[in-house]
Amino acid sequence: MAFVPVTAGVAPALPDTFTAAFAPVTAGAAPGPADTFTSSFIPATATLNAGLASQSLTVAASVVGAAGALPTRAGIQINPISPDLEFPNQSLDNTYGAFLLGTFFGILLYGYSLHQLSAYFRRFPSDTTLIRISLITVMILETAFTALTIHTSYFYLVTNFHDFVRLNRGVWSFSTTPIFMAAIMFTSQLFFARRVSLMGRRYMFVAATAMLFFTAEVALSAVSVYQGFVLIPFSFWEFTDVNVVIAALFGSAVGGDTLLTTSLIVELQRTRLSEARRKESRWDTALIYVLNTGLLHDALNIITFILALVLIGGQVPNFIHRSIAIVTTGLYSNTLLAVLNSRQLPATIEVVGGGFGINSIERARRHAKQDQWNTPHVLESSPGSINVAIATEEISDKLAQEKIEQEKWRDSSSTLDSVVFRV
Repeated sequence: MAFVPVTAGVAPALPDTFTAAFAPVTAGAAPGPADTFTSSFIPATATLNAGLASQSLTVAASVVGAAGALPTRAGIQINPISPDLEFPNQSLDNTYGAFLLGTFFGILLYGYSLHQLSAYFRRFPSDTTLIRISLITVMILETAFTALTIHTSYFYLVTNFHDFVRLNRGVWSFSTTPIFMAAIMFTSQLFFARRVSLMGRRYMFVAATAMLFFTAEVALSAVSVYQGFVLIPFSFWEFTDVNVVIAALFGSAVGGDTLLTTSLIVELQRTRLSEARRKESRWDTALIYVLNTGLLHDALNIITFILALVLIGGQVPNFIHRSIAIVTTGLYSNTLLAVLNSRQLPATIEVVGGGFGINSIERARRHAKQDQWNTPHVLESSPGSINVAIATEEISDKLAQEKIEQEKWRDSSSTLDSVVFRV
């Protein structure tokens, strides 16, 4: 009877089904205080179970709320339980697929630049030191740039092709490509700026203005690398700021290249129309105007610039502009080599003017330097011209042998391997 006050006011007994289930167990048990003790703890147990259940529901609701609060981009849902990312609607065509295609075309252009390099050293073994240093620098940089693009493609599409978390993170080779890209472009652009400056004093201002654009291009590439390593937490979802810098980089390249290309095309057109001395095929004419003036890589720079602007603020990563940039970088070195290999060193020295004064000699030197850098000759008004031609001609083997015999007859101690007359 001591437990009667405790059980007073307790909820009614359990349902009949519950009692029936435990009837065999309780059958034959001695009635009395034991039953009263058991019934007294039923409310406490029910209260405890209800509290635990409510806490479980609270935790579950908080987890669901946190999962709903996580940002979703383009249908990509982040699973808070699993560390992996799920990509149900995300395709790799516009990202690593586009970058892989750019790498393929970049390798093709690199191989062709090596072919042109071997042709250059065979045709011009004694070229000026400045041109040779510029060319070797471009080829070293392009070799490193090609290796970086290959490493990036292999890292994402082979080593981590199954790791969706790693596919969303950056890698050092991908982050350092802008600085090598800008270095190759800058070295080639220096050559074109030099070509334009040799066309006359009025073009020196154009070349200087273009150099300001190219300097900004290199500075922006350094900013892009800094963002890739320091500011951006190595997530391609945060590439909006990097795309702004990439767009500004190619915008600077477009500004400088357009100035140089326009100057070369205008002066080349004036020279060809006035002289009317070349009868070339359409293919040769297209190569002169499209490739040797830098028009082709300037057009690709414009496309890359527009794509980078369009992708600013996009929700999904896109590397199409990066793939076109790889091709454009390869075209810079090939254009430089094509301009150098298309030079035709003249067999005559033409002195234009009324006499052989200092001005005439200076003009002849300037024309020789323009030929060395493959620069169009700016037309100059002059009353007349005097052509001083220096040509070399090798005599036939028979006459050479007769001459050698005569020299041996005069001086038996001397021998001549070859004889060349200058006319």
